[in-house]
Amino acid sequence: IALCAGPLIAADLGRLGLDLPAPAPLFTLGRAGAGHALGAAWVLAGSALGNHAIAKAVGRAGGGAWPADFLGDGAMMEFWQALRARIERPATGAEAAGATRAAEAVFAHFLAVAEAGRIPEEIGA
Repeated sequence: IALCAGPLIAADLGRLGLDLPAPAPLFTLGRAGAGHALGAAWVLAGSALGNHAIAKAVGRAGGGAWPADFLGDGAMMEFWQALRARIERPATGAEAAGATRAAEAVFAHFLAVAEAGRIPEEIGA
């Protein structure tokens, strides 16, 4: 999923005249467990719904001049629709618990990276 998004984000930033940010710290859930892939995929694909809403706001705010290739990419929305069929099937307790742990870990990672980006250099040093 992220491999598809990377070039779109890079293209949008390039058209805005911005450099790519430094890579995020490595992320791992540790040893793969039941439901981990499903939980991580749910968070990443679910973000496509937010991207769609953000793309509309960007279009209005930028008068159509701001790039939104990543935000408007239909591939993630298609992935989300396919994933919904799997999410809606019954799961074992272990799979549901693993998916929950993975989803929480992905959200925590996103928050940590976002918060790290907001800390002024003199405070974060």
